[in-house]
Amino acid sequence: MTAKEALEVATAHNGGSPQIDPTVHDELPPNCSVHQTWKAGECWHILSDQDRRKYVLRSSRLIVVRKSDGSVLYNGEANDEG
Repeated sequence: MTAKEALEVATAHNGGSPQIDPTVHDELPPNCSVHQTWKAGECWHILSDQDRRKYVLRSSRLIVVRKSDGSVLYNGEANDEG
């Protein structure tokens, strides 16, 4: 699965709503604080804003998509606020 395909899976999993300023990472970004139950390199990590308003202290959304089959392993807060 490519990064572009993972972004499409994440968008579909998010109810079809497009991600706001998404970035796709091969590994969990260092500023994210989630309990990682998947192996490093096994997934794509899609990080996006949850709010278009500027200057709002809020966590980003993190969606983790397994590269081998496109299943979503995590969809929630990235715990990266602050």
